[in-house]
Amino acid sequence: MKWRAFGTCLVLLSAACTAAPAETTAPSPSAATEETASATASASPTASPSPTEEPSEPAAAGQECESEPPTAESEDWAEHTGVTPDYRFSTPPDWVVREPPTLDIVTTVSPETFDTIGFPDFAVLPVDLVTATDGSIGVSAWVIESRIDTPTDELFEDELAWLEDQPQIVEVIDDGLETCIDGSSALGFSSTWAFPDGDRYIELYVLQRNGKVYETQLTAPDDSGSDVFGEVLRTWEWTEPLQDGDGDGGTGDAGEVDGQLDDTDFDRAVLMSDFDQTDWPGDPPPQSESEDSFDPDGRIWIVYRLDPDVTDTVLISWYYEGQAATDASSLDYAEDTTYAWGYLDPGSGGFDRGDWEVVIELQDAGDRVTVPFEVTD
Repeated sequence: MKWRAFGTCLVLLSAACTAAPAETTAPSPSAATEETASATASASPTASPSPTEEPSEPAAAGQECESEPPTAESEDWAEHTGVTPDYRFSTPPDWVVREPPTLDIVTTVSPETFDTIGFPDFAVLPVDLVTATDGSIGVSAWVIESRIDTPTDELFEDELAWLEDQPQIVEVIDDGLETCIDGSSALGFSSTWAFPDGDRYIELYVLQRNGKVYETQLTAPDDSGSDVFGEVLRTWEWTEPLQDGDGDGGTGDAGEVDGQLDDTDFDRAVLMSDFDQTDWPGDPPPQSESEDSFDPDGRIWIVYRLDPDVTDTVLISWYYEGQAATDASSLDYAEDTTYAWGYLDPGSGGFDRGDWEVVIELQDAGDRVTVPFEVTD
């Protein structure tokens, strides 16, 4: 079994609160992003906590499910945040977090899934890997930051048929495993695979959530490791809320930005084709200044502010026609930050025409705002 890692050729920059923006470019439709912030002190009324987001209708049968709580076995386990900020899980305290390997996507998913996610042949993604000290047993996890509408059951059907046809597989033990991972239904199978040092037991689960493909896997000498893996999955927590929408696997229904702001710890999310901080020395532009259509050859700015007293790491991602156009850039939003901004720069050929979105989210709180726009001539 191989793993895959997603990355892009983009140059992603971030700057300290007082740094000046840097000039960067990258090929169309993607571009380099820059994030910076105003250092003027913010007003300090107490921010209200954002309400809990209700889960959407399932993208696959049984998407909404009731997960089992962790047992006393994992009370002293070590918690690990994923290489992407979507999830965290715990493993025994003496296990070792390994350097995240990166693998080619094209050789580690079924051809059907690869065609669906629409990534280039060179795309890779980092993998979370935590193992026992001697490496005899380990748990891996990864996510493909895609935007697909393939339900979990159909996705698993494609992956299972492809995996069962791999030359390294020795025996399929059970191809009908089901589990609930923090409220999201996952399908899996157990099997034996041939390794250079002998056969190994593999148990893995696949699911689609918010349009992204997730997989988590146990590798062990035999199926006795399945009990530990089960407890690992009971400790799993999603840090990205399940998005509202019709189950199409995208960001969901973006709805009115004002309504999203009311439901999150974001106070402002303004898209602009022309932004100069000197024109807005104390406060960001009002929401009424936000634009929804842009020229293909001009810079696109996202100017945002958090609610008073809210601090977090803000992640910004840009999407074109439902596919990720950039990796997420990040900025640590501090107590004395008045507001912050990021931008997308066109490459030499300009932005591709069509539907775009910028997604801004809080890494720890999980709050997310999606702002749709279009690029036209």
